[in-house]
Amino acid sequence: MIKPTEDLKDVLGILTEECAELIQAASKIDRFGLDGKHPLRKENNTEEFIQELGDVCAIIAILVLKYGDKFPQENVSKAILKKIAKVKKYYKHLEDFNIEELIP
Repeated sequence: MIKPTEDLKDVLGILTEECAELIQAASKIDRFGLDGKHPLRKENNTEEFIQELGDVCAIIAILVLKYGDKFPQENVSKAILKKIAKVKKYYKHLEDFNIEELIP
């Protein structure tokens, strides 16, 4: 078994935390709506979700860029395309989704 280095463990720990925060933000949208807002917070649920989504994407980018020898971009891209194809198969409202829409 190849154990991760301490710096990789740190990044994976951050990813774990950020994914948990994204899950919580998604749950708030599901429970309280897109425009729902905690009375003590400035942002609504959509704004919080976008922030958490960006945080997760940033850590994923770090993993691919800094640790590309372990997590090659080509393999990650293939996994993304595979997942999109699978999701489109089961969710008819996504049939016309085009991956090129994600590329700025």
